[in-house]
Amino acid sequence: MRISLFGPLTVHAENGLLENQDFGGLKPKELLAALLLARGRPVTKDQLAHDLWADGRVPKNIGGTLETYISQLRKRLFPDRQTARRVLATDAGAYRFVVDQV
Repeated sequence: MRISLFGPLTVHAENGLLENQDFGGLKPKELLAALLLARGRPVTKDQLAHDLWADGRVPKNIGGTLETYISQLRKRLFPDRQTARRVLATDAGAYRFVVDQV
């Protein structure tokens, strides 16, 4: 897997090239970028909510919304479900992109 954060976010994955709307929309793409910028450190759901909805218009069910976005990203980035869960990891109240797994 090769990821480019400079310019538009692009991912060269086993599934092919992912860019723009291939991530499932703007918010999942922004979520992925936030996790990548954390360089493997967990990012709390509160911090992700702040990053993704800086205008304060946070969804009522932020936990469910973030879970949906993570699920979309896992499906789009990795054909293997176990790899997807290992790389886009869920921690207690946080998510992280385990960079040393790719």
